[in-house]
Amino acid sequence: MLGGALVLCIVMPNARPATAADRLPGFNPQRHMALDEIKPDMRGYGMSVFSGTTPEPFAVEVLSVASANVGEPAPGKSVIWIRCPGERMQKSGPVAGMSGSPIFLWDEGAEDAQLGEGGRIIGAFAYGYTLSKDCYVGVQPIEQMIEAASRQRDPDTVVGYGGDGGRRLMSIALAQAADQKLPDHQTWRLQALARLLGVERAAPVVPARQGEGMRASAPMPLPVSVHTAAHAAWLNPYLKQTGVQAFAMAGGAAAPPPWIDGERVRFEPGGMVSLPMISGDMDLSGSGTVTDILDTGQLLLFGHAMYNEGPMKMPIATCYVHFVMPTLSRSFKVSGTIDVRGSMVHDEVSAVVAVEDHRVPMTPVTVTTHRPADEVDRTFHYEIVRHPYLSPVMAAYAAIFSMTTDSYPPMDHTIAMRTRMQFSGGRELYFDDVMPLGGQFGPFFQIMPAISALAFNEFEPVTLEKLDVDMTVREKIELAEMVNVTVRQSELEAGQTLVALVEVRPFRQEPVTHQIEFELPRDLPEGNYTITLGGPNVYLQQLIQARPHLGRIENVDDLHEMIQWVAKARSDALYAVARIQKRSSVAVGRTELPKLPSSRAAILNTTNSTRTSTYVESLQAIYDMPYVIDGQATIQISVSEPRPRD
Repeated sequence: MLGGALVLCIVMPNARPATAADRLPGFNPQRHMALDEIKPDMRGYGMSVFSGTTPEPFAVEVLSVASANVGEPAPGKSVIWIRCPGERMQKSGPVAGMSGSPIFLWDEGAEDAQLGEGGRIIGAFAYGYTLSKDCYVGVQPIEQMIEAASRQRDPDTVVGYGGDGGRRLMSIALAQAADQKLPDHQTWRLQALARLLGVERAAPVVPARQGEGMRASAPMPLPVSVHTAAHAAWLNPYLKQTGVQAFAMAGGAAAPPPWIDGERVRFEPGGMVSLPMISGDMDLSGSGTVTDILDTGQLLLFGHAMYNEGPMKMPIATCYVHFVMPTLSRSFKVSGTIDVRGSMVHDEVSAVVAVEDHRVPMTPVTVTTHRPADEVDRTFHYEIVRHPYLSPVMAAYAAIFSMTTDSYPPMDHTIAMRTRMQFSGGRELYFDDVMPLGGQFGPFFQIMPAISALAFNEFEPVTLEKLDVDMTVREKIELAEMVNVTVRQSELEAGQTLVALVEVRPFRQEPVTHQIEFELPRDLPEGNYTITLGGPNVYLQQLIQARPHLGRIENVDDLHEMIQWVAKARSDALYAVARIQKRSSVAVGRTELPKLPSSRAAILNTTNSTRTSTYVESLQAIYDMPYVIDGQATIQISVSEPRPRD
């Protein structure tokens, strides 16, 4: 008699074979469908909000499964391609704001399945095409999204930002200034900070072409509504890095109707999620969709990255959709924020991960405007997102929006602007600006560069904690062109005073002559000198060239000091600068050692320290003016040793 074990095999007719995804923590085979199970022609539905707060189904059918996410820096990633055959999706095409919409497929044999019922999640609506003849969509597989969630750190992890983000922002701003042919007197502060931070050229601002949306990889943007096409065009070069796209919409983003009970709106698969970038007297928020909520409580969002930066901290909120705006180029959801409920904490190629009941602080911004048409001053209160890339842009945009709420500045105008910025670590920046013909975007060039320079540093996290802006619009152009400069005496002794007559032509007025006096030190070496006169752009350019060590940044305090130096320069002033070429001094780091004995200077210059450098000393003077000086001039003088006095 043979002995042994009897193995009883029970075969279920619809048994599902095990897949690699089953071993992934968070993957639930009863709720999620693995890539290995997906085949062409399988059918199902997606869920997304098209109006209000309730998700609605739309039909889908599988086209194919690609082994790599073409065009993304993510080797080994896969994408599922589907078609949306329903009338609604055929009319609108892929809609900005649908990113993250969960896609469900029915198992084979489910002939009686109803749209919006049953099925398992295969992933998120993530990639779409503009100007296509059919509605084809790329789906981010749910396994890859769950893997991203598994790498999330503690939500309270301190997130630091360095890199070249600040330089990138300034490069875009320089390109916009060049594209609009803005004069130096409007962009001098941007130019000075860009020069000190090593931004050598402007990033090209290329207008969208008809075929741009037909790239191999086109992650669906998260839409944000702004109230003019000009504002959308201005913002989009900055938002392009974030996965957010601005669309012009009358009234911009709008709050939900008063009959919506915000307390009853919850995050759910297929439900909307808002990304508040500005809240308060303006709602500027991107919007996307929740793909799934894991047993851990983690929310899987979008099916693609925002910045692809790993740990992150940005608020999320419930969201109301007013309607979908169907357009030929890119349909988008018009939506508004309801209530902040949590924060995004992790950002990868495959998904953004968020958690509820975790709040991140936002930065208060107060903007006060004084306009000729207003009988009283108007004060706007906002909160902006705390993120090194978005904060500079949103802070500046809050000022722009406040000034243009009812109308643009009049044809002839000057904007007088006072700004106070408070940063973490007790650091502050103050500056006054006078911007003749500053237009609607003039304040941007004053606010954005300083914030971005501090926010993106390689030493420690620095956060904008408070911003106060006071703007007065005056109905006159406070600008004067420099016409001519003459001197009463071009040969002087050291210790004497140079008297110069500066002729300027104020806008639409007869020329005016200002007399200025430039004192020459008694110890000024004899020789020929060139004195350059002009506005703050001329002053800063001359000093940066003569004192390159000012750009040597060794810690965040050095950086703050450098920005303060630029901030203190004034638009409504005439500057005179003369380099003392015969007097070369030594600087150790950023510390200047003027008039150092030659023997000691020689010792320092022969050291091997890279912190030691030479610079050219200069004379400088500032003269108050009732307008901004456009242009520059130079005068030549000869200086001799002072004669002995009896």
